[in-house]
Amino acid sequence: MSRKSLCGCTLAIFIALVAPTLAATGSNRNAAGETARHPAVAALIQQLGDEQFSVRRRAEEQLIRLGPEAFDDLRAAEEDADLEIAERARYILLRMRVDWVRPEDPPEVRRALTRYGELSREEKEKRIARLAELKEGAGLPALCRIARLDASALAARQAAMALLKSPVLAGEQQKLLTDCERELNGSERPPVVWARLWLREAADRRATLAEWDQAVEAEAALLAADSPDTASEIVYPLLLRHLQGCHEFGTVEATAAALLRIADLRSDHQTARRRMNNLAWALQWIIAQKRWDVLEHVVDQRGEELRGDRRLLYYLAAATSGAGRQDEAARLADKAYALGAAHAKERVDVANALVELGFVDWAEREYRRALDDLPIVSWDSLRARREWAMWLHDREEHAKAAEVLDEFFQKYRDDRAARQQLIQQLDGQEYVNALAARAEYYRACDFAAQHRFDKEREALENAWRLYDDDPDILIAMYRSQGADDAYRQQTRKRIQEMSQRHLALIEQYPDEPSFHNQWAWLISNTEGDYARAVEQSKRSLELQPDEPSYLDTLGRCYYAAGDLKKAVETQRKAVELSPHYGVMRRQLALFERELAAKGGS
Repeated sequence: MSRKSLCGCTLAIFIALVAPTLAATGSNRNAAGETARHPAVAALIQQLGDEQFSVRRRAEEQLIRLGPEAFDDLRAAEEDADLEIAERARYILLRMRVDWVRPEDPPEVRRALTRYGELSREEKEKRIARLAELKEGAGLPALCRIARLDASALAARQAAMALLKSPVLAGEQQKLLTDCERELNGSERPPVVWARLWLREAADRRATLAEWDQAVEAEAALLAADSPDTASEIVYPLLLRHLQGCHEFGTVEATAAALLRIADLRSDHQTARRRMNNLAWALQWIIAQKRWDVLEHVVDQRGEELRGDRRLLYYLAAATSGAGRQDEAARLADKAYALGAAHAKERVDVANALVELGFVDWAEREYRRALDDLPIVSWDSLRARREWAMWLHDREEHAKAAEVLDEFFQKYRDDRAARQQLIQQLDGQEYVNALAARAEYYRACDFAAQHRFDKEREALENAWRLYDDDPDILIAMYRSQGADDAYRQQTRKRIQEMSQRHLALIEQYPDEPSFHNQWAWLISNTEGDYARAVEQSKRSLELQPDEPSYLDTLGRCYYAAGDLKKAVETQRKAVELSPHYGVMRRQLALFERELAAKGGS
């Protein structure tokens, strides 16, 4: 006889024994107000608070023997107003034996669940991740089992979150659906509720949104109350998932409410700055998703806060511009600029955020004002100059880009005390040398635009002497017009040396996307194994998906390899993600012209 049927027999006998008691109470609800699944279990739970030790002890032993049959009611009893009942319920759950491995489980599931109940929290997380990765959803019923039966509220929630990250089961996977539903049984435990909603999404995700709203609100309330049953790494992904559902299927009001729920989470515990950061994130989400209808609701509810902070006001201006109200956006940006900044450093931070959104003109005002207020030889001044110069270069204002950095280096050479302090702060001279090389590189670009190629090469040599690990310097050398054979041979040798250094870094740090990208950028713009450059560029995007600068590199790699159609397709995606980068738009125009010349489209 199986353990399950034995428990059922024990339960039936016990119901007969306690029936008179139940009839006398006239209720089958536990102290938490939830309906008991078995009247016998409800009676046993009440006896956990009995005055007689022997009664409490017998009830405890019976509940332990019942195992999973009593699990859900014991979970509810953990919140009983009678502290004796609540404490003993928690103790029983810890002692309760759960048969984690079932005879019908696939071998890989059996291996993942072996000795599961004895594992630490960290080891449980690894097993949950392993179950989620099994092919064809083989581990999903086991995740449902953990969501329902693990005594650890956090482990149960992690199992449910692993389910939510899995593709929604389709109708043809009916056996999996049935197996998952059987594991969940009739439990109303929060992670089980999430799992059940996930199963229902297979039929109609839109129909579950209202219930999801209640579920995420309850979980957010637990986090706000510092409950040990949940954690931010569970709540935030849950809220983001619900926001995405509302974005896809919900009304404008539902989407705005979901967005602000995230922004306001734990607001009572937030500093003013953290609250502003959360609202900034909400506005960035609106801009990224182009949800201008949601913007109006957010402004209606948070307008006073948005208009009282410089950064938020800029984000509001950016969103207003996206909505097509350019005059209003300009007025908001002017108001943001006029608001006093606590420190010039704050202007640099705001300017950096603005250029990432594509509002370079607004950022330029902030950079200029910050540089007027900052000591020339300082980290914040250098940071502002680096970013401003980069954007001037992107707009092909190369001479101005060089001048912005030159002002720093002129003062840097003369002010010994400030120079030593900055070098100490930067832990060496290398970063300063790299930016000095960029100044020379920008100067070289200006000479090239004037067709003064001898001066271009002179500036590039100056740049190389200052810093010999910038691919753009070598690319400019490789393309420089009118160079003699000796110069070209020397450039090719430098390219090979840099290539080997970067390949060594890739081998040493295979999961660092920037090393793959840098090598692919160098080769695709000069000479070498273009097919390998495509693969290295793809690897950078596997490690950091949809990074616009990496897509820009992949577009160049396809172009170098002769696949103009893929070059255009990839470059269009890069431009779509970062339309404010002039260099990306110019590269796209080049690819499109060449594809059209070959009869493509």
